[in-house]
Amino acid sequence: VVTGRLELSILHRGKPIVGAPEPTYDLRPGRWVVDVFVTVPPQASDGLYALELAFTSSAVHFARSETFVVEAAAK
Repeated sequence: VVTGRLELSILHRGKPIVGAPEPTYDLRPGRWVVDVFVTVPPQASDGLYALELAFTSSAVHFARSETFVVEAAAK
């Protein structure tokens, strides 16, 4: 087990709009999945968003980013 800091954030146009840091997170050996439900509020701006994840410890560091698009609902 490696203990470090896990940060998950959502960005829009490069600005963080949601962040959920966990200062003490245990990373266990093996494969793992980050399963996140993102609730988009009705007033959210259309456009490209990024979901960023970073883990940092004295022994390990990695980061990953994925993008998604928010579009207005058809009327």
